Amino acid sequence: MAVFFAVGLASVYSTILNPVFVRAVDPAYRGRAMGVAVAGINLAQGTAAVTAGLFARTFGAAHTVGLYGATGAAVTLLAGVTVWRRRER
Repeated sequence: MAVFFAVGLASVYSTILNPVFVRAVDPAYRGRAMGVAVAGINLAQGTAAVTAGLFARTFGAAHTVGLYGATGAAVTLLAGVTVWRRRER
């Protein structure tokens, strides 16, 4: 339950990000832009699920979860450092 709670808290970013994205897009293209964004998210999540299944079949579930966790942590750290550096300018 704690993991599900943490994931729920971590996904709150989309509540803030959606209106920011909508305001950044020209009103004439908002529907199309949201469609492309949602399609991209669905594609990424589906690809990750299929890839995880293939990895788990080859390397085992424990190694796959570890690999995905380490990759997620590395990407998050990289994004945080990038944002931090841009704010210092």
